[in-house]
Amino acid sequence: MPSEVVYPPEGERGCPLRLCAAIVDRLTFGGNIIETGTDSYRLAHTKAALAAMTTNQAAQAETLTRRGKR
Repeated sequence: MPSEVVYPPEGERGCPLRLCAAIVDRLTFGGNIIETGTDSYRLAHTKAALAAMTTNQAAQAETLTRRGKR
């Protein structure tokens, strides 16, 4: 792991998508990902919430998620 720490620009909330992708890549490169065979509560909850939304609301949520604002 490099000793340099990269922070998002001042005033930006959350983790920019490119930075998050780089962090995940560094953490998982050369590692073994173990499937536990259990379902993800967060994934199931998110899918259920999206299914409950109207088509328009789901499209808006997807757009916000892609932009990293949610």
